[in-house]
Amino acid sequence: MEHYLKLKDYFSSQESFEIVESELYFGLLETNPRMSNEELEKYYQGKYISHQNQKSNAFEKIYSIAQKYNQKQKLKILNKHAPRLNSVLDYGCGKGDFVHFLAENKINSYGFEPGKQAQENFLKKNKKNQLLDELTGKFDAITLFHVLEHIPNFEEIFEGLKNNLNPEGIMLLALPNYKSFDAQFYQNYWAAYDVPRHQWHFSPDAVENFAQQFGMIIVKRYPMLFDSFYVSLISEQYKKSSAWGKIRGLSVGFFSNIKALKTQNYSSILYVLKPNQ
Repeated sequence: MEHYLKLKDYFSSQESFEIVESELYFGLLETNPRMSNEELEKYYQGKYISHQNQKSNAFEKIYSIAQKYNQKQKLKILNKHAPRLNSVLDYGCGKGDFVHFLAENKINSYGFEPGKQAQENFLKKNKKNQLLDELTGKFDAITLFHVLEHIPNFEEIFEGLKNNLNPEGIMLLALPNYKSFDAQFYQNYWAAYDVPRHQWHFSPDAVENFAQQFGMIIVKRYPMLFDSFYVSLISEQYKKSSAWGKIRGLSVGFFSNIKALKTQNYSSILYVLKPNQ
């Protein structure tokens, strides 16, 4: 495995890791050392924002506002690409915000979440039968929003989820893109590397090769424009920047989106996949 980058877990442990080129797919990177789900559990013990319900500061309140906007956009995408939309599984659903949003829009929605803290927060706003203990049945759409990069055995999980799709079903994958300008700018401080919680690091080429391997095609890619700002601001925190760092973070996020108009290498990309029939 060829070395790509060395960095720390700035979020919690301050432990050092390296990122290396993966042998699985061209364009895919992996965190070294690789860990099991059990080994990774302790690295989620901090205040991981997607697992929390409280909004205790201005940053988290802004995150919540952007999240609500993104939920509406994701539902539009689902309605556009799914021939019918009666049932949706949100895999790695965190505290269940999207499951709750879909239910409010009269869609049968279910979540799957292995994290214990996130499960507890899920049940504060969703019904118990919406949190699945095991994956059975068929769904019109399956969503994985910033989830696949966390899963050590992601190929095995993806194969199983594909079998849970209805014949004309679709999958939505949201993934960070290490080819983006903000990733290149912040290098080992780029917050979306998020080692070791992110065991895998995808580029558009890696997603294309991965989809083909599983008999899927990418029918559309959507930029996730808010992510470049969010990631850049967190990256500035990791660098322990001065107050001006927030301005720089916003500027980097903005320029990353502008540059991606030409390169299509947005900070995060939402991929719409369907079986290649």
